[in-house]
Order: sequence, then C-alpha cells, then structure tokens
Amino acid sequence: MPEEIKKVVGITEMEFRAKHDNMFKIREGCKKLQKGRYLTDPQMREHCQVPSNTWRAFAENPEFDKFKISMPGKITYWGSPDNIEKLRRDLNVA
Repeated sequence: MPEEIKKVVGITEMEFRAKHDNMFKIREGCKKLQKGRYLTDPQMREHCQVPSNTWRAFAENPEFDKFKISMPGKITYWGSPDNIEKLRRDLNVA
C-alpha cells in the first residue's frame, strides 16, 4: 500500500511575498510589462495589487525608475525599460 501523502500546512515564501511584500509585487509586475504597451500609474498599481495608501512609498523607489516615465500634467506611465528609454530619447523627457 502506498504511503499516505501528508498534506502540507502553510504557505511558501513566494506565496507569502506575493501576498504581503509590496516591493516583491512591484518587481513581479515589472517583469510582466509587455513591450510596446504602457500602463498609467493607477493601472500599474492595480496590476501589482498594491494598496493605494502604500503605493507611492514603494513605487518611488529608484529601482523602478527604468520602468516609468513622467509626462507633463503629472501623468506617469510604466513600460518595459527598452520602451521607456526610447521614449525618453525621442521625447527628450527625463
């Protein structure tokens, strides 16, 4: 008779981070950004499932600068680093 498989209790570290670690959530969200597609700041927050009351504190981390561009009118867009770099050059935006 095969040995009974024990049910594992609890969650993995990855599951824990995906639920509670906002930096992890944003990093994972950045990995999923598609080339040629852009998300507004609110769309990115929703995409990463980070609460709005904590979003800014984490999204402003310099680690994410290569994924976003701020346009006149204070609209921030998120995209793949290649696309963001190209836009910065083409539009002469910092």
